[in-house]
Amino acid sequence: MSPNGEHGCPENTLESLDQAALLGCNVVEIDLRRTLDGKIVFNHDGILERLTDGDGEVEKSYYDDLELRDAGSWMGERFVGMRIALFEDALRLARAHDIRLVLDLKTKGIGADVLQILQREDMLQRVQFNGEWEDVKRLYPAATDPGSNPEWVKPDVAAEQVKEYHSHGKTVIANFSANAHEMDLAGMKAAVMAGVDAINVDYPRLGADAVGRPVEGKLHDLILKANSGPSEARAEAILQLGRYSGFTLQSFFMQWLQDADDHVSRAAAVAAVKTRPRTPPAAFSVALQSRNAIARANAAWALGVKRSRRISDAFAAR
Repeated sequence: MSPNGEHGCPENTLESLDQAALLGCNVVEIDLRRTLDGKIVFNHDGILERLTDGDGEVEKSYYDDLELRDAGSWMGERFVGMRIALFEDALRLARAHDIRLVLDLKTKGIGADVLQILQREDMLQRVQFNGEWEDVKRLYPAATDPGSNPEWVKPDVAAEQVKEYHSHGKTVIANFSANAHEMDLAGMKAAVMAGVDAINVDYPRLGADAVGRPVEGKLHDLILKANSGPSEARAEAILQLGRYSGFTLQSFFMQWLQDADDHVSRAAAVAAVKTRPRTPPAAFSVALQSRNAIARANAAWALGVKRSRRISDAFAAR
């Protein structure tokens, strides 16, 4: 459910969770482990060498140490600077997006800590549990097991099979994750036409297309809002566009950067700095030479921020 690949982000990061929600996921799975000092963090297998620039194990590391580790550069230069995140940060992001989470507990005995954080963040009713969650069942009998009701089916499920499961009160989920059908868009659309209630995917952009909520439609609507209308609404649309990873939007940001409205221009500068892939410095040359003082100022600001971020990334990589 967490996005990866060309239009995704490194797994188990806040950025990947954000992208999954932006691309249309209703439910996202995250993996949880506990650090040496008792913090609950995102991590799948506990081995730092696989997905970070650190070494050792999550359970034997302090969070202050893990927080310094780069968790994105393994996937590409544009992901440099991503970090191992805290569980409570994921809950707050999920609440802001109004999505549910499936919590895959990777080590035994962390259920009490997980439940305490869920209660504190008022998210206990918006999660399901998986993995090593025996202590959760004991401490919180009302917990729901994602495998107790839904019927997980193969990608090529037939409509007759779906109807049969529905007749027994089952929720039907077609699985397109970690198998030969991960990018089978035609298969996803066929499963939707067969009447499944959900599709489980590794590539949310394909899933969104399959269920009739293509990401391109969202981007088109945001671009229209950014082109005209009240200043605040335009700026908000531009900032929203800046959150989408893997889409070529820099030419739009450069266009809005030269807008006479300072709010619109600054929003475009912010989006150009934050977007991934990162906007190359050369893209700001037209704005820097513009007669529009607002455009020049915001372009110079953006380049200054980009330069400071490059220095910070280089320092962190040492």
